[in-house]
Amino acid sequence: MLLNSLFRLASEEGLVAFCVQNFSAKSKKALAKTIAEALESRKVDTLQHLLPAGKIQGHEYVVGSLSGEEGESLKVHLNGKGAVWADFATGDKGGDLLDLWAAVRCSGGLKAAMREAAQWLGMPGNGKKTHAKARPERETSQNGPKEGLPK
Repeated sequence: MLLNSLFRLASEEGLVAFCVQNFSAKSKKALAKTIAEALESRKVDTLQHLLPAGKIQGHEYVVGSLSGEEGESLKVHLNGKGAVWADFATGDKGGDLLDLWAAVRCSGGLKAAMREAAQWLGMPGNGKKTHAKARPERETSQNGPKEGLPK
């Protein structure tokens, strides 16, 4: 509960990217856990995003490999706590969807996977500028907008 509250605060302040790059190993582990939990809450969407050629068969999401081609060698367990996945042709395996994201999209790099996944999840502070352009204020007189300005 405390971890989720801290993450919400970090998100509101736009600090996710800062956390990924600058927090201690213990804090990075906590942030990775939070991102993994967010991916888990959108498990099927995440799998379809990472591996669109995959399909659901029973209690598993199956696809050819980490490269994403059609097939049934890579399996991701859909039930239970967390996503356990394995590619039975290569022996690659992992414990959650963040591990899978790193393997599929980031050559195994967890730091890059954390940034990408946070961005995909729409978490603020993922390295993108999110500031909206300020709109100029209209000048007004007692009788409405000044002449020549849009109404």
